[in-house]
Amino acid sequence: MGVTDPLAEQELLHFIQTVEKDKALQPFFFGLIQYAEWHNNRQRTLQHFKMKYPETVQLNGTPPGNQSMQLQNRNRPGLVFTVYWRLDVSDLGHVRPDLQIHASAPQKRTGQKDKYSLLRSVPEQFQKVLPILGIEQSIEVVIGFLGR
Repeated sequence: MGVTDPLAEQELLHFIQTVEKDKALQPFFFGLIQYAEWHNNRQRTLQHFKMKYPETVQLNGTPPGNQSMQLQNRNRPGLVFTVYWRLDVSDLGHVRPDLQIHASAPQKRTGQKDKYSLLRSVPEQFQKVLPILGIEQSIEVVIGFLGR
């Protein structure tokens, strides 16, 4: 079986190999449908933020291969958040979104070590609010943090 989208190919590779080896049609169709829904949701969400915050959001890669975006306040250069959004597919076809965020800023731009340690805590804090607020609201919180 061939997949034409490089991102989908990468994320589905192990799953497809497993269902081909097991000749398991039900998990294959279940997983493929779930993956297509999540993949479309990811692209729609990333495009939504790009349209809503064109000065702040930059998508990495070209559609439909977008799986990450950079968030940066152009009025305060230096602080950059990168949101990575992968889709993990289990052998049974269950799809789980995996969002990670990385913060970067030159230490001299942050001005104080306290602010730098705050930036290092962003990934952990993002993971804590993600199940509570959901994907879009969690990203909105980070964008709001940039506006301060």
